[in-house]
Amino acid sequence: MKLPGTFRLLIISEMEVILLAVSYVVMVAAGVLCAAGPIALFVYYYRASLVLYYLFLLPVGVAISTVIFRSLFFMPVQPVNARLPVPLSVEPRLENFIAGIAKQLRQQPPSEVRLLATPELYLLHTGGFLGFGTKRCLCIGLPYLAALTESELWVAVSNELIWSAYSGENRHEGKAAQGRGAFIRVLASLNSNPNSRSWVLRHPFGQIILGAVTSGLSAYWKAVLAVGQFLSRQRVYRMDDLTCYLAGAAATTSALRRMPGIRLVNVSFWQQWVTPAVNAGFRPPLVETFRELMAEPSVGAGCDRVLEASLMQRKAARNDSHPPLSVRLERLAQFTNPPQVEAASCSGPASGLVKNWEKLETALLHLIYPRQDAANLRRLDWEAEGEEVFVPGWRKTTEPFALLLSGKQVVALPALLRDLAQMGANIPDPSGQLLTRDQRTERAYLLLTIALGLRLLEHGWRLNVRPGLMHFSKGNETLKLDALMGRLRSGEMKPAEWQSMCEESGLAGVDLNGQQLSYT
Repeated sequence: MKLPGTFRLLIISEMEVILLAVSYVVMVAAGVLCAAGPIALFVYYYRASLVLYYLFLLPVGVAISTVIFRSLFFMPVQPVNARLPVPLSVEPRLENFIAGIAKQLRQQPPSEVRLLATPELYLLHTGGFLGFGTKRCLCIGLPYLAALTESELWVAVSNELIWSAYSGENRHEGKAAQGRGAFIRVLASLNSNPNSRSWVLRHPFGQIILGAVTSGLSAYWKAVLAVGQFLSRQRVYRMDDLTCYLAGAAATTSALRRMPGIRLVNVSFWQQWVTPAVNAGFRPPLVETFRELMAEPSVGAGCDRVLEASLMQRKAARNDSHPPLSVRLERLAQFTNPPQVEAASCSGPASGLVKNWEKLETALLHLIYPRQDAANLRRLDWEAEGEEVFVPGWRKTTEPFALLLSGKQVVALPALLRDLAQMGANIPDPSGQLLTRDQRTERAYLLLTIALGLRLLEHGWRLNVRPGLMHFSKGNETLKLDALMGRLRSGEMKPAEWQSMCEESGLAGVDLNGQQLSYT
């Protein structure tokens, strides 16, 4: 099967390679000039009165040249400790899935696959010299495997392989993409901490020369980046066309639309759900938890808002290698073709490509939380044990502020919420941090919310937890704590209504520290 649009991708790729090849020449010429320039100046423009300047200029030039050549030609092996190797020998479905995509794109499959905790998917090129001898490793984020369908993951992986192949990676031994990294390393080294430089470059005269060289190379590289970004965005359009041809318009559009929401949910997934569970001695089922979180209607509404905000952006940022999402989706709307590849039409969950999730999740938790013995953590059932995850942490949060909460009655919450700034000012900042006024105010709001939750538990309410949803129940009554506090804070619930609710639930004579007070 002939792949349409590849000729344009090849042209764009060759233009990028030529641009970067010229840049290599410029960088090498700059290094040679720095080293040989002082000698040529001494030979052709000798002045006895300037001998000392010549003698000092030579080590300065050699030092700058050394920084350029060392950074330009040698690519350090990138650390991969934070990326969990996936043994493909025991994951045949995933191996065949990736190999099938590579085959459709006329490529060799990556040599290994690694699992990430973040919503990313990229090819990692590590090691080698000038692009030779590099290894390709496909890194896939757990959030993508948990939230996407197989067809959507097919789109994401093929996009990355196309992006890599037609940026010179396969056809030019990785020189194009690694060239960008080399130039960035050069500029980073030239702008490094002065204390780490050689003594000649710390001298005022050496700093002047170094500044001139750095400014010239930075200006040149900005111009190269501007042209490169234009070519890169054109390559994205061609990449979308090819992926759409293979996977179909529906899967390609669906995959692109889901990415902003997945990135949004990932933050709360780790901070609000996984971390509290691990700290409480539990091992949450990561894939299942993320999938349930994405399926919760309130979370889905937040994802929709993020997507709408992304679609409002019509102009790419200056350093953005990709066009705006809205422009890409508008182009894809012109396609109506069905998928050309059968594997790209599967609507099953992408998580089904992996069968040994329990081992992978345990190993990933061990990488992220090295102080916890992940193998000995209890497997978590959110509905049965969710209360054990959060309540101990709530108590630990409120203990240091027992004196601050003492004497403040639950029934007085509406008044306390109107004076959050004053309360926040009485809460010490975390060690090593200087919070803003708004941050202190939100800490006070969180403290009051947690304190109220603990008082509800003490008066017969039960905390029900599942990913994305947390509510209290007592008999036939249900109560969402965040919604209740929001109504009190906004003034939607009046003080009289809140007082009546407190009297009915037995909270009228209780202060936020849990002490029973006389109430009149």
